Amino acid sequence: MTETRPATTDDLETILTYRRKLQHHLQKSNPRIWRRNIDHATREEALDEITGDRKWTIIAEEKHKPVGYISGRAITRGDEEPPTIGVISTMWVEPGHRNRGIGTRLVRDLLKRFSGEGVQDITLRYVIGNTEAEAFWTDLGFEPRITVANAEPSRVLDALSKKPFNQE
Repeated sequence: MTETRPATTDDLETILTYRRKLQHHLQKSNPRIWRRNIDHATREEALDEITGDRKWTIIAEEKHKPVGYISGRAITRGDEEPPTIGVISTMWVEPGHRNRGIGTRLVRDLLKRFSGEGVQDITLRYVIGNTEAEAFWTDLGFEPRITVANAEPSRVLDALSKKPFNQE
């Protein structure tokens, strides 16, 4: 049976291991994504996700052994609608434990925290090519609202060189 609990600083190494696994999975899903040296600067980020104000990291365990986690935060924005949003930062479930409701349980537990903060909309990002994430999040009602596109400068310059130049 899966149990969930708030992460503590004792979970830092587990979370860092999961973040490394997630980064490798993302790079495998889409080799063109920005690469991140997962061994640098993430310790402070993970610690902030555990201890930060209006931030939550939840650990899923089976037989007292971690099998996944989720991190998220609530943000209040003074000049935008809706004013309070939830951001799901990261989620990882070990491959041998997927499709057993663990991810769903983690999301449900995080949404309880969001509800207590008055969150009116939730946002997250996943990599194009990460078919597992796309299926999971779509099944939970998430749909793309903004497209973020990237290009290497040389590719843009090449495309520009093929366009007619109009002087005015």
